[in-house]
Amino acid sequence: MEEILKQILAEMQDIKKEMKQRFDSVDEQFTELNHKLEVIREQTAANSEIHSPVADVQKQVDDLATDVKLIKRAITNQ
Repeated sequence: MEEILKQILAEMQDIKKEMKQRFDSVDEQFTELNHKLEVIREQTAANSEIHSPVADVQKQVDDLATDVKLIKRAITNQ
């Protein structure tokens, strides 16, 4: 009976070690994912800051193109 208990205890210790290794691995994966998520957040914030001025410039360019067309029509119709 004592031998069986020792065997069970040894198996339980092995299981405990294996579980700790798996949890450590999962913790590492979560840490890596959190890092990647932080990088994505930073990139998104940077892209948002860049997008607004680019959109403004694009609108100005579109407006200038319209102005040029109007000026061409005015010149050719004179």
